[in-house]
Amino acid sequence: MKLASTLAIAGLIGTCVSAYAADCTDFPKRPIEIVVPYGAGGGVDIASRTLAAAAKAVKGWDMRVSNRTGAGTVTGQNYLASQAPADGYTIGVMPLIAAVLNDADPRNGIKAGSLEVLEAIAFDPWLFVAMKGQTVDSLVAKAKSGGGTLRYAVSPGSEQGMLGQMFANKHGIKLTNVPLAGGVQRLGGLLNGSVDLAPSFYGEAKQYLDSKMMVPIGFANDIPYWADESIPALGTKGYEFGRNFWGSYRVILTPSGVPENIKACLADSLTDILNSGQGKELFLQKTIKVEPIGYKAAKSKYAEFQAAVTKLLSAQKSQ
Repeated sequence: MKLASTLAIAGLIGTCVSAYAADCTDFPKRPIEIVVPYGAGGGVDIASRTLAAAAKAVKGWDMRVSNRTGAGTVTGQNYLASQAPADGYTIGVMPLIAAVLNDADPRNGIKAGSLEVLEAIAFDPWLFVAMKGQTVDSLVAKAKSGGGTLRYAVSPGSEQGMLGQMFANKHGIKLTNVPLAGGVQRLGGLLNGSVDLAPSFYGEAKQYLDSKMMVPIGFANDIPYWADESIPALGTKGYEFGRNFWGSYRVILTPSGVPENIKACLADSLTDILNSGQGKELFLQKTIKVEPIGYKAAKSKYAEFQAAVTKLLSAQKSQ
């Protein structure tokens, strides 16, 4: 495990000057709401609450998490995109792939271009998790002996369905999707025996992995995970999981209508917070290795993910 050594050096890393400096003399004057389209206790919620703690420690800012759940992540995203005041006092944190998939579905009524990425927090790949004693081979054997199906935990309306289908296609088995919204609920499904396999994140599942109650099946990525390189990266094992796509690329979003000077202030300050020694250490304590990229690069990520999702959806339709 590299977590302890990474924690040890985090305090030595200095702050980095953002490329988009801004005058924040008059902002913020009141608390900033962080909209999280997931329930409390999951990976995105933990990242958001850690961001609030880091903002307080580094800048003295008061940020407050608001969990706005429903319809997968559509309810929270819709609120941020079309209902929240565009004044800089409401931002959101969610996985970029979820935001882009929501945009791509016209049934969600989310206007294209209504949100803008201010900064990236970190990429966290999906981790397939099962109960102790299970392996890929045993799960596949169980599915085939049970009529060719495996009970799979999935948040309705999320990319987890596509993720699970890619796992199933690799082994020629079928999945029975069991709707369980939120990371806590999906892991709970393993614990109560209602599912055989669940997508999770390392930080969410760590307590169960450490206690040996659950086992990691592998990450949906093609590179080792920084905190535990012993867990297989399934993209290197013949699965079609490309680099840093299938997972939670947790980004900070703002309504596009926010005045440019406020956007610049927010972006500049968020970059400073995430690059600070205090900020890095607070996140590492939650098993999150922050990777801010700056405002300009963050803005371009939305288009990058849109192109990838469009290609993916087109490929699925042609099958």
